[in-house]
Amino acid sequence: LRSAAPVEAYKRFTAWRGFAGKVPVLIEHVGGQAERNGDSPSWFNSAEVKRVRDAVDDLLANKVVNTDGIGIITPFAKQVEKIRAAFGWDTQWNKRQGRNHESKTGVVLADVFSFGTKYTGIRVGTVEAFQGIERDIIIISTVRTDFDDLWHDMKLKLGLVASHQRLNVALSRAKGGLLIFGSTLLLQADPAWRTLISEVEAQGGYVGPHLEQAEHPMIGQAAGSVMENASSALTNHDYEGENHDMPWRVEY
Repeated sequence: LRSAAPVEAYKRFTAWRGFAGKVPVLIEHVGGQAERNGDSPSWFNSAEVKRVRDAVDDLLANKVVNTDGIGIITPFAKQVEKIRAAFGWDTQWNKRQGRNHESKTGVVLADVFSFGTKYTGIRVGTVEAFQGIERDIIIISTVRTDFDDLWHDMKLKLGLVASHQRLNVALSRAKGGLLIFGSTLLLQADPAWRTLISEVEAQGGYVGPHLEQAEHPMIGQAAGSVMENASSALTNHDYEGENHDMPWRVEY
């Protein structure tokens, strides 16, 4: 990744204590648990919600960036909802405002904010909602913590593991700074994630178990099984031809 932010902004980002390394990139292991509410098919991670909120508060308190320079990306709509709730946004009010705006202008608002709060201007959405959009600082919450759920994600093209196109979109939304919160024990099962974590670790921007220490035989075995099953299924079945735009992938 290459910073596209102005030099003064880049220096301001690297001076922030949250970026402990040589570059404004942080990958931090968060010990949480992916959960679902009742029969909801979408997932959330409360520990990551809190970590995202803390990071935003620190960025704003230290005047690293304005609210309209912050974007928060997560692969699950339920996590979007939980993060917005953590900032005091009224989901139902936002839905009504979005519909009213569309009826008057014909333009659908991808995100609508509860104006009048100190968080007004921050964009929170799924990977798809950030297509073509960049922010000075992007925060990514990966949510997933259980290897058993990866097969489901891969089959339905969800999440950010073994989905390199979606991962590329998420990472490339950041113009100047990038923060990633998630289970690095799980993420490292994906070669692309492992390479990213290794490179960030070399720059001093990784907070979590060292990759060689995290390489437990059980993890490698589970990851290998998941990857092998997914590869076999995707080879024998054309998921591209099916409609997997599931309700939990939709912004509203």
